[in-house]
Amino acid sequence: MDKKFQGVYAVICTPFTEDDKIDETALRKHLRYLVDRGNVHGIIPTGSTGEFAAMSDQELAAVQKDIQKVRELYFKLLPLLTMFETTGQYVQLTKAGLEILGRPYGNPRRPLLPPTDEDKQRLREVLETLIT
Repeated sequence: MDKKFQGVYAVICTPFTEDDKIDETALRKHLRYLVDRGNVHGIIPTGSTGEFAAMSDQELAAVQKDIQKVRELYFKLLPLLTMFETTGQYVQLTKAGLEILGRPYGNPRRPLLPPTDEDKQRLREVLETLIT
């Protein structure tokens, strides 16, 4: 990937309804607001705002799919990034990304510290799971 990671990336909160379901209407409205009013170069859903730790893998994937629908309608070139807490989430949501985008999506940065032996083993397990 030769595109530079630069610009404003909005880390968004996931809106929920009174009965604890993802509020897709509010999410779409918020995305439109960000794009229409600001100079947003990318969206980072379900990451770093806290609610992702309490969301199921299905809810996390649903948010990604909902944001992809908005991207298709309004701004195809807007990058979509996300973060994961566990290896299992990474595997499941990377597979969802392959289905939605035709390619994986995720964090485009290098690790801040050299990977440990445990990190390397976890990466091997993830890659084996994705390949099979």
